[in-house]
Amino acid sequence: MPSRIAIVDDEPSVRDSLQTLLGMHGFYCKLFESGDAFLATQRNDFDCVFLDIRMPGRDGLQTLVEYRKGIAPKPVIMMSGHADISIAVKAMRLGAINFFEKPFQKGRILEAVSEAMQVSRDMQRALENKVDLQVRMEQLTPRERDVARLICAGLLNKQIAHELGISVRTVETHRGNLMSKMGVRTVAALVSILPISGLDGIDG
Repeated sequence: MPSRIAIVDDEPSVRDSLQTLLGMHGFYCKLFESGDAFLATQRNDFDCVFLDIRMPGRDGLQTLVEYRKGIAPKPVIMMSGHADISIAVKAMRLGAINFFEKPFQKGRILEAVSEAMQVSRDMQRALENKVDLQVRMEQLTPRERDVARLICAGLLNKQIAHELGISVRTVETHRGNLMSKMGVRTVAALVSILPISGLDGIDG
């Protein structure tokens, strides 16, 4: 069965162009003209979500927050025709795995979808092995939990080092160890499995 992608944008031309591009590469796309329409559906039916920032009714960031409250939300790629750095940073901290400004570069879109599908597969394995994932979480050291918490808050290695009073190299070591213990390849996958693993809300 082909991977399923939700495209949420109030511009028909954007929805159609993404559907054409992704359809040519074997993906099934379902189109939504607003965040409200998307949230009213069976949201767990999708492997990846393209979500516009500016839409009538609930905007993209509000939709992202609501979607992330669900059970095992899948990877979200944010997009905007009027983006700025602060909006992009906020979207990533709210759980988006990527951010694109319109018009798109086809190659970058396909790379982002490939990454999103890998994250989605990691999440599915996590759901199927919840007990194992919780055991992995228990193997984290207190410092690795600190680093995980700050990674998931959107901080970069240098910022984490400053926050914890350690070197950037030490942060990189802890980061590598915790990713290995949790069995994920990317930060996006780590953030996505938090509600499953019990890491969500850790206080160090």
